[in-house]
Amino acid sequence: MSKAKLPKDHLRAVIRQRKAMELRVAGKTYWEIADELGVSYRTAYLDVLNAYKRTADLSDLDVEKARRIELDRLDRLYQRAWAAVENGSLQAIDTALRIITRRAALQGLDTNSPPPPQEHVIKVVGFDPERL
Repeated sequence: MSKAKLPKDHLRAVIRQRKAMELRVAGKTYWEIADELGVSYRTAYLDVLNAYKRTADLSDLDVEKARRIELDRLDRLYQRAWAAVENGSLQAIDTALRIITRRAALQGLDTNSPPPPQEHVIKVVGFDPERL
C-alpha cells in the first residue's frame, strides 16, 4: 500500500468510526451497526471503541453529555413502556420500574440507598479457604 493511500484509508476509517458511534448512541446493537456499515461485528465494536477513545478525554462536560444521551434514551424507552403499562401489561410495569431505577442511578439519586438484593446465589463447592 502506498503512502498516498494511507491518509485516505485513515480518513475513511475515521468517518466509519464516527458513524458507528452515532449509531451506537442512537441505540443500535453492534450487530445492527455491522450490518448497516457492511463490516464484521468485531470491526463495528472496534470502530465504536476507537471513536470513543478519540473523544475520550472525558472532561466533566463530556461526561454530562454522555449522561444526557443516556437519560434521553431512557426517556424514549420509558414512553414506549408507559403506553403498554396503560394497557395493563404486567411485563411493561416491570420494564418501567427498571427504567426508573436506571434513570435514578444515572442521576445519582440512589447514592445513599443500600445495594439491591442479589438475584442469584452462587454456591461454591469444593473450595477450602484455608488452602489459600
